[in-house]
Amino acid sequence: MAKISVIVPNYNNGKFLERCLTSLENQTEKDIEFLLMDDASTDNSMEIMERYHNRDKRFKLISLPQNEGVSIARNKGIDLSMGTYIGFVDSDDFVEHDYYEKLSSILDQDKAPLVVSCNYWDKRLKNGLVEFRKPGRKIIEGGPSVCCHLFTRELIGEDRFIEHCRFEDSPFTYLMRMKANKMIATDQVRYHYCTDNENSFNDILCYRPQSILDLFKISEFLEQRVKNNQFFSIYRNQIKEIGIESFYAMVEILPEIATSFEECCDLVSHLAVIMNKKYKKSMQEISSYHNPNTNAIYFDNYSEYEYQQQYLSMELENCEQDFKTKIKTMITANKKGEDIWQK
Repeated sequence: MAKISVIVPNYNNGKFLERCLTSLENQTEKDIEFLLMDDASTDNSMEIMERYHNRDKRFKLISLPQNEGVSIARNKGIDLSMGTYIGFVDSDDFVEHDYYEKLSSILDQDKAPLVVSCNYWDKRLKNGLVEFRKPGRKIIEGGPSVCCHLFTRELIGEDRFIEHCRFEDSPFTYLMRMKANKMIATDQVRYHYCTDNENSFNDILCYRPQSILDLFKISEFLEQRVKNNQFFSIYRNQIKEIGIESFYAMVEILPEIATSFEECCDLVSHLAVIMNKKYKKSMQEISSYHNPNTNAIYFDNYSEYEYQQQYLSMELENCEQDFKTKIKTMITANKKGEDIWQK
């Protein structure tokens, strides 16, 4: 049984795979296994992975019979893993040589269920570390990527990634943070996200309108968990905020993801239905949640409360007005024959 299991889903990333696997092969932590989950690649990925497997038995090669997506590949990897700690690396990224040694040593020392390596925390770090102990802390802080986390197997338990859904990291990470009674963040080590892959899901042009609606699956999934767990109820308003932030995101990127006026209008209709049904009454609840007299329990000892307050004080009415204004501009441009969707 390995101390750490690292799950690496891959689909046709042969161009970047050696860079990733070499960074794993050179890890200073030796009690580790790498589960290479090949999601029915059609390029030279298998040849590369077999080479690493043949020279280093820590690399375990699992070939999936058909392409089913990163969530299913990760879920099967969790099922097959043996480690006390579980981490994830995307096959077009890479990590520092001491990445997993340092993350696991933090969990060993502090007995925390998860650690996050993320430079978003720099302003609040003290001696390179910051702890979050109180239930109710902000679950959306620090970025949702599972790849900059190391989780205990006990924390993950029977939970898995949502399948057939983009943005699959967010609901998984937010759920783990709700479950954890303590979280450690560190800027001591780095996970390197690479943007040189034109097929990356991080490319906004890959987000088709029908897939963009997956953003709302995040809040729906978490809302269901809140309903079924009394302890999680303290996160109810935070989950509402996630849905409203998703609405903001849609407004901002509609012109970039839609390829035609008709496609844009179709997405607008879907968004309007979702917002009217699910979030119309949210602002009253969120205003109560932001009450300065009660909000202190949601934050630990960092000194950026005023910044957080400003960042979180969204007004749905303003958002709706911005949305209507932007759509009106689109309609006007379309009537004039202007092609605002030309890439």
